Amino acid sequence: LVVGHDPAIQELALTLAGAQAAEDGLLERMASKFPTSSIAVLEVTGSWPELMADNARLTRFVVPREFTAGPGG
Repeated sequence: LVVGHDPAIQELALTLAGAQAAEDGLLERMASKFPTSSIAVLEVTGSWPELMADNARLTRFVVPREFTAGPGG
């Protein structure tokens, strides 16, 4: 888990994912706007020392309006 502030966190997520995304349009959506409290989920094979540009895969990008309440509210 990495928590950060924009614009650095958006740039980091885009750099790590490169052109790899789980679905069409996901990278473009994240690149166009990264609102406060958004969540980018990236999958990485390997360990932290192996982490570098273009070796992660963006599997999900969720913006605050898409959040849903869990059980109990």
